[in-house]
Amino acid sequence: MYRGKAKNEDQVSNSNLKEKSGPIMSTSTRYISVAVQVAVVCVAVLIIFKTITNAGIVLYTFHPTLMAVGYLILLGEGILAMSGLSSLADGYSHNQRVSAHWVIQTIGMILITIAQSCIYINKDINGYPHYSTIHSWCGLVTYLLTIGATLGGVGNKYSTQLKLKPVQLKIAHGFAGAFVYVCACGTICVGLNQVWTDEKDAELKLGAMVVIFLSCFYIVYQSLQTAIRRAVYM
Repeated sequence: MYRGKAKNEDQVSNSNLKEKSGPIMSTSTRYISVAVQVAVVCVAVLIIFKTITNAGIVLYTFHPTLMAVGYLILLGEGILAMSGLSSLADGYSHNQRVSAHWVIQTIGMILITIAQSCIYINKDINGYPHYSTIHSWCGLVTYLLTIGATLGGVGNKYSTQLKLKPVQLKIAHGFAGAFVYVCACGTICVGLNQVWTDEKDAELKLGAMVVIFLSCFYIVYQSLQTAIRRAVYM
């Protein structure tokens, strides 16, 4: 009797400890996540370097620079943090991961908005037509979807006060976030194809696109896994 009671108490204690410390990634998962994070940062740095090399530091420069940081690095990192697969948030409790997700996504959204404003103002100043390319239309749609997903996150965070169903919101927000990240990566690839037209950049462009595709696949897969688990256990 006492042995059974002690066993139950140990299980409760271990459960509380796990909730406090958060899930720990396996070694292989950590290596994969770090590899994805490093690859994404390298592509973002490459985009920034090529932009500054070709255009110099002008108003236009801030568009691809901040988009690369905001979408590729920060939004991707925010998704991984919420999925418990960010090396920077390894061992965080659920509440800590939510806080990290919020901070990262907020900074990313601010940078993306600045980037969107920069390209609009730059076109106005130089007399270029707005939304005249596939990339610009994809970018506009992606930005609007990002705003929608962000508002969904706000509703998710304050679901109790708004008298909404939190589980359904979390699932919808997870799928929305994954879809937005796919759109963002696709838009960036369209932009690379539109701007990097020199033959000497062909292999570099292809390599960057492959890295973006593989990283996007991993990040979105993890986001969908999290959303599906919530749907199964709701």
